[in-house]
Amino acid sequence: MPYKHWLSCTISDMPYKHCNLAELDSFLITLNAAAAASFIQYPPSKIELHEEKDELVAVPPQGQDDDRGINEDIKKLYRTALSNEWLTYDWDPDKISKYLTNSISENDNNALHIAAAADSHMVVRKLVKYTTKEDLAIQNGDGYTAFCLLAGSPWVGLAALMFDKNEKLPSIRGYDEMLPIHVAAQHGHKNMVKYLYEVSKDELTEKDRIELIRNLISRADLFALQLLKEHKELAIANLGYEWRRETALHILAGTPMMPPNLANQNQQGILKRYFNISVSDSDKLPAHEKLSPQTLELLHLLLKNVDYGDTWIDEVINVAVAQDNIELLSMIICHYPELICKVDGDTDTCGRIFCNAVWKRQKDIFKLLKKNVRPRFQRKLLQKVHQYKDDEGNNILHYAGMSPPSDKLDTISGVAFQLQQELLWFQVN
Repeated sequence: MPYKHWLSCTISDMPYKHCNLAELDSFLITLNAAAAASFIQYPPSKIELHEEKDELVAVPPQGQDDDRGINEDIKKLYRTALSNEWLTYDWDPDKISKYLTNSISENDNNALHIAAAADSHMVVRKLVKYTTKEDLAIQNGDGYTAFCLLAGSPWVGLAALMFDKNEKLPSIRGYDEMLPIHVAAQHGHKNMVKYLYEVSKDELTEKDRIELIRNLISRADLFALQLLKEHKELAIANLGYEWRRETALHILAGTPMMPPNLANQNQQGILKRYFNISVSDSDKLPAHEKLSPQTLELLHLLLKNVDYGDTWIDEVINVAVAQDNIELLSMIICHYPELICKVDGDTDTCGRIFCNAVWKRQKDIFKLLKKNVRPRFQRKLLQKVHQYKDDEGNNILHYAGMSPPSDKLDTISGVAFQLQQELLWFQVN
C-alpha cells in the first residue's frame, strides 16, 4: 500500500517553465514507500520526504525562476527513471543518447543514477543498453556511480550486466570511501555481496575487509564465514577505533543468533525440518546446538582464536549477558569454559552469567552447570558461582528470590503457576 507523501524535488541544469503539477501527481502518487526510501538512503540526498501533507509539490531549485520552461524530453526521462514506468516511455535511441548522461537533479544524478537508486530495475536494464564504459563510470554529487547505487538492491543480474561493460565499477568508491560491496552489505543483500566479492576480492584492502566483516557480522550474514576462512586474522582484528577495541565477537555478542524467520515460526516444524529433532528432544539440547551448522562453525572459528589471557573476552561475555545472547553463552560454557574459569581470574564473569540466568529464569543456561560442562571444569564453575556477589552483596540465592523481569513472568499464565515456578527456581538453587 503506497504511503501518501509530500515529495519536494528539485531539478537543475535546465530551463524551468509551465510545470504541470497535476502530471507529477499522476505518476508520483504510485510510488511505494520502499522505492522512495531506497532512493533517500544515500547521503546527502536531494529528495526530501514530508508526511505533513497528502499532496505532492515540486519545488524549483533556488536561484531559478519558475517561468523558465523544462525540456519535455528530460522531464519524461526523469519521471520514467523514478517510477519504473518503462512501458509508457518512447525509447527513441537518439533522445536516449542525447540525454542519458545529463544531470537531471540538483545532486548531479543522471537518469541511470535515479533509476538505480529508486529500484526501477526495468528502466535500468533499458538504459544500460545505451551506455558506454565511460557513461557507467559517471559519479553523482555524492561520488556514487549507478552501479554503486544498484548494489543496494537485490538485482544481481543487472549488476553483472553493468560489470560486463566496465570491470572497474566494483572498485569505484562513493560517499565516505564506500565501495559497492559495502553498500550491498549494509542493505543485507547476501547474493549481491557474494557476487561483488567474487569480482572484486583482489582489489579489497585490509581496511575494506574490516568494514565488510563489520557489516556482515552485525547483520548475522553467514557470508562472513567465507571471508573469515580466507582471512583468519579478521577473527580477532580490531574492527572499531584505536582507542576502543571491538572484535567480531563483540559485535556478534549483541546480535541475535537465531534468525527471526526461524524464531517466529512453529518450533516443532522448524526443528524437524532443519535438524531432524522434535521439540521434546530439543529441550535436552544446549541452546547453541539449535543453531544452523554454518552459525556454529562461525562461532567455533571466532572463539578458537581467542587467547585465554585476553581480557577483552570478558567484555564480550558481559555484552552477551546484557543482550541475553543465550546461544553464544551456551557455546562458551560447553566448549570454551576456560574463558570464564581462569585459574588466576576473578569470579565476576562466571558469576554474572549464572546469576543473570537465574534472575531472568533462563533454564537453557542454568541447566548447563549440571549436564553439559566438562567434568574437570564443573567444580570450578560451581565454586565461582557460589562465591559470586554483586556490588550490593547479592549472591545467587538472592537472585533466585528476586522477582524476574515482567516479560519473563508473564509467559506463565495464572498466579498459582507463577508461584509454583518461582518456588521451583529457589529450591533448585
